[in-house]
Amino acid sequence: MFNFFKIGVKKQKIESEDFSPQRTFTIENQQGEITPEDFSAQTNSTVKVLGENNFIQANLSSIKFVGSQLFEFIGDNNKIVIENGAVLSNCKIKFSGNSSIIVISKNCSVSINVHMSSNDGKIKIGEKTTMARVLMVCQENGSEINIGKDCMFSSEVFIRNSDSHSIIDIKTNKRINPPKNVFIDDHVWVGQSVKINKGVQIYANSIIANGSIVTGKVPPNCVFGGNPAKLIKRDVSWLRDLITDFE
Repeated sequence: MFNFFKIGVKKQKIESEDFSPQRTFTIENQQGEITPEDFSAQTNSTVKVLGENNFIQANLSSIKFVGSQLFEFIGDNNKIVIENGAVLSNCKIKFSGNSSIIVISKNCSVSINVHMSSNDGKIKIGEKTTMARVLMVCQENGSEINIGKDCMFSSEVFIRNSDSHSIIDIKTNKRINPPKNVFIDDHVWVGQSVKINKGVQIYANSIIANGSIVTGKVPPNCVFGGNPAKLIKRDVSWLRDLITDFE
């Protein structure tokens, strides 16, 4: 049987089910800021601006745009950071809140639809991550979606950090469903039509099967699948290359 670890994929032993996110939210400050209007003129993208003091940080000569992009800035003081080597394909990004940021890191290739309706919201897509038609909703103030390096997302994936509506305790008349950040570690493979709900943490080298609904923590080097997603197999990793030799 073929052994992934003989060709250099690092095996990570599972010691405990208690994992905590270790990666902080950082951006590189190496490119200049341009206004949404200038971005539209230089890239032939569609940009709608109703708010003030919004910027795009990018070196346009190092970025590739495929198809049509639509960026909407309804709120104020928002920023999109696009790092060198990124490829954007038919992306839609909408800010309806204030002071939020979206980072598309170096050498990513993404087709995304992002609804950033929170104030002080943060979405980061790590270096060399690929996304084929991924919807992300960051809806409540101060919430985050933090995605690591070299992840691979199939099409029709939905990531959210809020329930979008309120659940009320009838005894106290208070809301009981707060938002929870989403953390996806480096080198995670997410299959087609997967839904990733608020509070999810998926750790390095793991795989989420097609059509799954993820609601909790996924340890490293595991396959999870189903509704809700549950452990299918431990001690695995994955490669982008399709290897046909099973000897």
